[in-house]
Amino acid sequence: MRHLLLAVTLASVFLAGCVSAARAPGSEGEAKLDVQAGNEQTLQCESGQEHWRAPGPPVRGGVFKYSNNATNLSLVDPGGRYYNAYYVYEGLLQPRGCHYEDTVIEPGLAASWEVSPVGLTWTLQLRKDVRWQNITPVSGRPFTSADVAWSIEFQKRGGAVRSFWQGVEHQEPDAHTVVLTFKAPDPDFLLKLIEEHNVMVPHELGQQPGGYKTAAVGTGPFMVKDFKQGHLIVERNPGYYRMGGDGKSLPYLDGAEVVNLPDYAADLAAMRAGFLDDTSISYREHDAQQLRQTTRLKHVPRVGATIFGLFPNVSRKPFDDPRVRRALSLAIDRDEVIDGSLQGGAVYSGFIPAPLREFAWPLATTKERFKADPERAKALLADAGYRPGQIQFVMQTVAKYAQEAEVVEQNLKKIGVNAQIEVEGAVTSTQVLLAKGGFDAVWGAATPPFLVDYFVNAAVRTGGSANWTGFSDAKVDALADQQAKEVDPARRKQLILEQLELLYQGMPYVPVYNLSYNRFYSCRVKSLRPPDASGGGTGLDEAWLDSTGC
Repeated sequence: MRHLLLAVTLASVFLAGCVSAARAPGSEGEAKLDVQAGNEQTLQCESGQEHWRAPGPPVRGGVFKYSNNATNLSLVDPGGRYYNAYYVYEGLLQPRGCHYEDTVIEPGLAASWEVSPVGLTWTLQLRKDVRWQNITPVSGRPFTSADVAWSIEFQKRGGAVRSFWQGVEHQEPDAHTVVLTFKAPDPDFLLKLIEEHNVMVPHELGQQPGGYKTAAVGTGPFMVKDFKQGHLIVERNPGYYRMGGDGKSLPYLDGAEVVNLPDYAADLAAMRAGFLDDTSISYREHDAQQLRQTTRLKHVPRVGATIFGLFPNVSRKPFDDPRVRRALSLAIDRDEVIDGSLQGGAVYSGFIPAPLREFAWPLATTKERFKADPERAKALLADAGYRPGQIQFVMQTVAKYAQEAEVVEQNLKKIGVNAQIEVEGAVTSTQVLLAKGGFDAVWGAATPPFLVDYFVNAAVRTGGSANWTGFSDAKVDALADQQAKEVDPARRKQLILEQLELLYQGMPYVPVYNLSYNRFYSCRVKSLRPPDASGGGTGLDEAWLDSTGC
């Protein structure tokens, strides 16, 4: 079972150089988590005693109903979008998943791993009791190191996480050993191994027409029974290798049904009516307030890692001047944005989001650095040579962020800057707008991985894969390179703190808030592990249903 496996923290791997039979210091017992600003909860994370684990013996049977939009079955192709595939497929390692921010790593298809003292060689020992699901064309054959080799090469050729594997060489000395060699240390590699798209896939599917988009055969607890566009049914994998508390193979559920509802209102109505057990949707704060009063629903709040903000095109005037970009930041009243259209359902964000608390500024510091100061903003604009009313630009956004964009527009007017809002009705994601380029500025967000390297490297370095605004600074680039190779956690944190100061002065984009997500699920669902930051799944491997109700 997952909760009986070994766990290590990312830092302990590099400091100790190998995995031992004991948990890393500080990984047992209680973990503290800021679920909302100023609301600290103490969560029990000790193996077998997790806060999410229900008392009493688990009951087998039943079908879990979940809302999501599955456009295809692939997790490894770019654009693959199917969250429950995490329970069809598995990765070499997995998150403990005690809470959203939990960075303790546990074995997955790899039973153990060792890391050389300088972090350039990783040796993984695979489990010997794993078989692929008994579905053609894979037909239940054993999982081996050859499958790891295939999966790595597939990703390198253009998979969803190809950047994770670039420069990594691999050898397979026997059927259950994989040796990875790196050109430079990667302190985030453990977290990359648990990312939802970094799963092991069989070569038989990759070599047939349609590949991984039209069929899914994995090693996980559930296997595909039926799939149509947006609607999926999975059933228990009778050959799954992990055991439940009753001595039988997991999972406890007979299966799960993923339904595609047409919009937010339909999803909310289905949850209120008891049609759903869980949903991929985060409910708006005013709806969440009402749902909290429903005794048959359980509420799991968390702060997400996505940074919502204003992304100016720094290749265009006047945004090529950092004084103008800092003025935009000083003009935005984040309290008005959060307390207004978001109804308090967010927290201030810096250049590293609040949930990455190991590296992010403390919330009090973030509030101080990003508090509104219109008079100082006007002075910066004047220093840059701009008079009130002289700066005019188009601020693109999408419909779901239009309310916040209107607040920002009014804030900018107070310092003499005119932003004309342009809502792109045919586009649902601001990341699409950012990727297209050619904009003055975009209000919105782009969904990131839960990796600090994304925020201090890919999002801000010259030519970075997520550097949407075109920002470039040689000192920022140098620190991005240094932190990406630094295996000493304390030294890496110091480098990142230095970089945050440079980013604050250069303001490559204007961070505003991290959204508080409101997840609700039916109280008939027991032992449902919370969502974790890897993005993988809904915690169904040990979940069970209480047919008597709540």
